[in-house]
Amino acid sequence: MGSRPRLFPLLALLLLQTIASFHRLPAPLASTSNKSPSFQAERSSSSCAFGGAVVAPPLLPCDHLVSCPWRKKGTMMRATTEKEEAARDEEEERRAEAARQLSLELEKERSQVEASSRMARLQEELTKEKRNKVVTAVASVLSAVAVFFYQHTHPVEAITLLRQMQAESPNIRTVSGNGRPTVVDFYAEWCENCKEMAPVLRAVEGKYKDKVNFVVVNGDDRNEASSVLVERFRVDGIPHLALMTKEGEVKTALIGKVPRKVLEADIDSLISGQVLPYEGYDAFEDEDHFVKF
Repeated sequence: MGSRPRLFPLLALLLLQTIASFHRLPAPLASTSNKSPSFQAERSSSSCAFGGAVVAPPLLPCDHLVSCPWRKKGTMMRATTEKEEAARDEEEERRAEAARQLSLELEKERSQVEASSRMARLQEELTKEKRNKVVTAVASVLSAVAVFFYQHTHPVEAITLLRQMQAESPNIRTVSGNGRPTVVDFYAEWCENCKEMAPVLRAVEGKYKDKVNFVVVNGDDRNEASSVLVERFRVDGIPHLALMTKEGEVKTALIGKVPRKVLEADIDSLISGQVLPYEGYDAFEDEDHFVKF
């Protein structure tokens, strides 16, 4: 009987410890008989015994929340691991690199589009310039053909040509000392041979214009200048072609309709200073053949 009073306090203390341990145990851990061995191993490795109870390790602040096996249902909180941090950084770098590659591709496409646009504009300008050149060339050819046919279908009247040649011819006093031979043509508007000779004389003038002086005078004109020339060259028939050396000596006078080859042969001899192959009328006879102005 004397030992019973000491036994009751010990029993009471053991009962209190058992009740306290029961209350500290989490609800999911109250019965673990239906859990798998792997789950038991995980709990045993991540928990510790304290007073006969299983206690979860201390929780750490974290920025990545997942389910914790030792927390109550609906509670998520644990620290991010270094491996997860590295994976997240790698993913961010991958996305950044993908964004850079996309930007480069877009810039390349934009450059290609601009280059294509410039090439198209350049090609259009070249085509337009080529077309303008072709149009200009065709227009020039058509114009030349039109002038050619017009001249052949509408020839210049001989009298108009003679007047034009007289208007363009230089003054004989001006060219008498320039060191070239001179051909003086006296004509009249009523002279048919003069009219027939007009195109021939025009062609010969064009051939020798840089070597010979050509002076055309209307012998039927009553002005003083024409009258003086008619007198000095002893003109008594027309057409009258007086051929003068560069010194001013009248070598011969060709009267009437003169063939072109005859006229050109005499002009070649005047230029070279040789004897004329064809001589016509000598208007001066025994007088001085040099004409003074």
